[in-house]
Amino acid sequence: MKKAIRDITFDEFIDYCNDRACDGAWSLFTALNFTEAVRRVLNVKPLFGRKKAREKEWERIKREHFKLDAELDL
Repeated sequence: MKKAIRDITFDEFIDYCNDRACDGAWSLFTALNFTEAVRRVLNVKPLFGRKKAREKEWERIKREHFKLDAELDL
């Protein structure tokens, strides 16, 4: 199923990253960029509302670093 990056949640993105890392479909550059985005989101550790805070950070990172019209094959 193809989905635009703007519509992907952080949990879906982590699943996508795990699948692509396992099948070797990424170049080193792509793998480093995607894992850096995941690392930055996972570093958000508020005392309460962790999932909501991480989704907010994920939305910010998506807008700044990804082409929102690009599609990923989930």
